[in-house]
Amino acid sequence: MHHPSSHQQTRQKQSFKQQDSFKQISSQQPFPKQPRPERSSQPESLSDRDLLSRMRILVQKERELLTDILYHLKEVERRKLYSDLGYKSLFDYAVGELNYSEGQAGRRIQAMKLLRELPQNEQKAVEQKIASGALNLSNICQAQSFFNQLKKAAPEKSLNAEQKIAVLKDLEHKSARQGQVSLLQRAESAGTGPFLPKEKERLLSPEHTELRLVLSAEQLARLQEVRALMGPKALGMSWAELIEEMAALSLNALKDKKFGKRRDRKSSPASKTFTPTLIKSRVRKFEDGADRIGRSGHKPEPLFQKSGPLSHKPGPLSHKSLPKARSISKGKRYRVWERSGGACVKCGAKEGLQVDHVTPVARGGGCEEENLRLLCFNCNVREGIKDFGMERMKRTTG
Repeated sequence: MHHPSSHQQTRQKQSFKQQDSFKQISSQQPFPKQPRPERSSQPESLSDRDLLSRMRILVQKERELLTDILYHLKEVERRKLYSDLGYKSLFDYAVGELNYSEGQAGRRIQAMKLLRELPQNEQKAVEQKIASGALNLSNICQAQSFFNQLKKAAPEKSLNAEQKIAVLKDLEHKSARQGQVSLLQRAESAGTGPFLPKEKERLLSPEHTELRLVLSAEQLARLQEVRALMGPKALGMSWAELIEEMAALSLNALKDKKFGKRRDRKSSPASKTFTPTLIKSRVRKFEDGADRIGRSGHKPEPLFQKSGPLSHKPGPLSHKSLPKARSISKGKRYRVWERSGGACVKCGAKEGLQVDHVTPVARGGGCEEENLRLLCFNCNVREGIKDFGMERMKRTTG
């Protein structure tokens, strides 16, 4: 099926923003360009024996450098540094900034995540296997995908660190094809059934992307039921057109749920008019409360508060008496969302969006619309790291 590619469109729209963000951070922390080291010798001048020996040395250095790259990617992810450069994820940073291909970036990030999930001593052991060539990047990536798919298919059969190490040990000195066969055998023995192929996106044109996915029988039946409920107009629709129609219906329902049906109206004192019906209801509520004074022992609140100086000395300020600084109305959330075009103002992401305070509440910031902005989760965490430090954000986000 074909549909417009939001990913590719967003990448083009973000290019100037990313360049400006990179110039800004570069002016604060300049990145000096390192001169490319010259080759110690020309391959043409080497003897057969020296050429083979030199080749082994270079490959060994490449493997050692790979482990360093994985640990650097891990730290960039921990600090969410890609957010400062206008990228919404580590993957986009690796492709856009480091010029990796999508496949190269994906394999390195998968390997990094696997290392991150292992205990420190086991990380060193896997690092040595990579440096020695016993484990190749393709098999590490396949193993991490196997672990993730097993956890999703059967959470009760998720592997612990010791079991993951056993799987990696079984993949040593195997080609990518041999590793795939070994993992498929493990999937069958685990009783989870064959793993389905991953969803894939392939760019066909600037406006169209091919999306490949596998649906279960239940999912397909639901789509067919939706088509039937939509009536005659849906009979000639392609799957892409049906999904587009379903997305439009879902967007309206989700906006109503998240922002309210009257999200386009600003709340104002004038909207709270004291109509005769409202006054009668408040008087009735007041009288009902007065009748209960003797039974409850509590005096009801007056119908209308008198203005003027306080008749008593205010007591100590408690957390219960503080205004709800984080309380943001649905209407205000919608206006912030609309102002930002439904995208993170830093990286343009449209997933995991959160309303953030430009000046944090902990530093006196309020909920005025001028102090609110739309950020994705990663950019929000990065701003918190810059404002409050890594340790505090680690405690907050887990």
